[in-house]
Amino acid sequence: MISRCMSSTLFLNFIDAFQLSAVFGMVSTLIFDEASLWFLANQRYVNIALGCILIDHALGSIVHSSAYRNDFCFKKNITGFAVKISMVVAFAFLMEGLAHVTIEDDMIYRYTKMTGRILVILYPAISAMKNIKIITNGRFPPDALVGKLENFTKDLDLDKLKNGNNAESN
Repeated sequence: MISRCMSSTLFLNFIDAFQLSAVFGMVSTLIFDEASLWFLANQRYVNIALGCILIDHALGSIVHSSAYRNDFCFKKNITGFAVKISMVVAFAFLMEGLAHVTIEDDMIYRYTKMTGRILVILYPAISAMKNIKIITNGRFPPDALVGKLENFTKDLDLDKLKNGNNAESN
């Protein structure tokens, strides 16, 4: 009788495990399929974002491991790289999701998608530009460019990005 009870329990556990794996399998297939389609359609954007992160990481490693700062720590380097990638991916996912929710209104959809993508690129790009400024002793890129981009990330005012900080006086 004990063996019969154990075998029926084992059978029920097998059925439960099968049902659970089927549900997870279907959900992961749907998510993976959608993610794959999105990635293929947006491969250039993804490559640019990842390229900015890699350039920033390489320049930051040079700044921290050389005469500029000489405070390189492998653990901090890898942790910073992982944090930057995960934050960019998380923010990109949130903004792409927000854009998708507003797809019925084309103007809001395009603005949300464009703003999110610009911010995803600017986060590592501004950091890379600051590293370039350190390496070139402040000669390049111009402060005006870095300042305009940083100000844009603070208030998302495209007029200030186009015209500078005196856009209010126009």
